[in-house]
Amino acid sequence: MRRVVVTGAGGFVGRNALAHFAARGWQAIGCLRRATPGAPPPGASWAVVGDVGPVTRWEAVLAAGDVVVHCAALAHVHERAALERAAEFERVNVEGTRALAQAAARAGCARLVLVSSIGVNGSRTPRGRAFVESDAPAPRGVYALSKLRAEQALQEVAGATALDWSIVRPALVFGPGAPGNVERLLGLVARGWWLPFGAIDNRRSMVSIAALCELLELAASHAAASRQLFLAAEAPPVSTPGLVRALAEGLGRGARLLPVPAPVLRLLGLLTGRSGEMGRLCDSLEIDAAAAGQRLGWHPQRPIDARIADTARAWREAQPP
Repeated sequence: MRRVVVTGAGGFVGRNALAHFAARGWQAIGCLRRATPGAPPPGASWAVVGDVGPVTRWEAVLAAGDVVVHCAALAHVHERAALERAAEFERVNVEGTRALAQAAARAGCARLVLVSSIGVNGSRTPRGRAFVESDAPAPRGVYALSKLRAEQALQEVAGATALDWSIVRPALVFGPGAPGNVERLLGLVARGWWLPFGAIDNRRSMVSIAALCELLELAASHAAASRQLFLAAEAPPVSTPGLVRALAEGLGRGARLLPVPAPVLRLLGLLTGRSGEMGRLCDSLEIDAAAAGQRLGWHPQRPIDARIADTARAWREAQPP
């Protein structure tokens, strides 16, 4: 039985990754900051490691031959607040990754898979241009910069030791229980609000949590993933109006879209201090994830619009009566 240690197992990606590995027959250990009253997924177990940072003691949970999937990170912080917490991003995301990599190398772990972010590549793409692995990093914002520096910290440790590594940069991750814009849109669509996104003609790459977990397992186990970077997204990209329509279909209702021009929405975002969120709704961010398919055989089978509708149905079913 293969043994995998998943950090950040209390978060959305980590929790789902832990359940995926356990269901696939791995001996899966999920690392938490503090004890939780909830049971781990079937076939998995918990390990409490405390806060992630430069002094986290990983020795008790790591063993020779382990694969480590590093999902723990400081994220989902508004950019203004992130600027004020830049030192915390450095401590958790960068030095925390460095300390984990050093501990994994000392323990003789087989590989460390780092869950990074497509924000390392940049925040948007021109029409008809998709990010690929060979693009030069162009992070914007404290979080994206910290993820780039985390990647560099891992590679620095691996370069001085025998530690193997793989890095995955996901697009926007969606699925039942995912935080962020998709969940907010779900609430608005469910309440029947008219949304001003009907005139937006953008292309946003996304990846379902189910498909991402499949890729993380390949990154953890496939020989061709050794010391490689992979971008993660499902095809085709989705427009903001297309996302709203798919969510509405899953909720069993019609999409209500008003054709407000994108420049007006950008101005509204600027006036309300939400330029970043409005940019994500208006801009394109395309990813060419062909490398993961060619090298690892990662080919998500279900259409992405069906997965989005599934997410909406799961959200609806989880609402209190």
